[in-house]
Amino acid sequence: MKKDKQKSIMVYQAPNGAVEVRLDSRKETVFLTQQQVAELFGVQKAAISKHVRNIFDTKELEEKATV
Repeated sequence: MKKDKQKSIMVYQAPNGAVEVRLDSRKETVFLTQQQVAELFGVQKAAISKHVRNIFDTKELEEKATV
């Protein structure tokens, strides 16, 4: 990971170069598509969709606030 102190931007790039994730550390939040999460963890997008659905079904997160 590299960090640009002036902008507080962190960049993660997978060893194979397939995924690049940017994070604004001032906001402590990262936004990724389901496809990016799947690539990051080396799984199919369907696996991420299933986990997200379970999170909403168990009310761990409110869908309206996260999508």
